[in-house]
Amino acid sequence: MSLTGPLSRLTPPPGYLQLIENLVFKSKTIHLDGYRFKNCAFVDCVLYVSSGRFKIEECFFQLNWWAKFDGNALNVLKLASILDWESVIPEYKAVWHPNGGVSIT
Repeated sequence: MSLTGPLSRLTPPPGYLQLIENLVFKSKTIHLDGYRFKNCAFVDCVLYVSSGRFKIEECFFQLNWWAKFDGNALNVLKLASILDWESVIPEYKAVWHPNGGVSIT
């Protein structure tokens, strides 16, 4: 399954997130929209978000990973950038697990 090829940019049915589980991505550009990543690792990857329709469950981010935003996701990021993160409620933050994994659900 390719998450970087032309098919990865097709729009899935409303509300559907395709499960991607237990994979390690190295030096790839990954389109997050439309997927639910569970127990994956992103090593030296670029993560691309446009709609913000994705979930990350207990995944790991290693080395020089980066995120690129476009569309609605970029607007949300711009709004979030003006927040005082010290006073933001926990529901707005990613969850860091004791094993080092991260969840965004």
